[in-house]
Amino acid sequence: MAMNKKQVKKLLEAHEFGELFNQLGWDWPESDSPYPAQIGEEVFNLQTIAHKRGFVALHCATIPSSAVRAKIESRVSKDIREHLIIYTDAERKSEDSPRRLKNHG
Repeated sequence: MAMNKKQVKKLLEAHEFGELFNQLGWDWPESDSPYPAQIGEEVFNLQTIAHKRGFVALHCATIPSSAVRAKIESRVSKDIREHLIIYTDAERKSEDSPRRLKNHG
């Protein structure tokens, strides 16, 4: 099903990321269990929202500092090579963590 900009905006604003990815043809996660990324003493429970051919979309319900986000990225990369992490906060702001693509040439 083709989505228009209005539908995409509505799902993004509602933080309905799983529904958005599903409407775009991605598969629902196989498990509801969060991915625990431990950074120092703090654990960030990342929720898998969708996956497609080995690429995984994750959601973190807080926006930590950029230094902590880099550590989360490093931690997740050890287990999930291709991924995207979407960070949001209670004020309904969001920020995504672009996956650094490695040259496999």
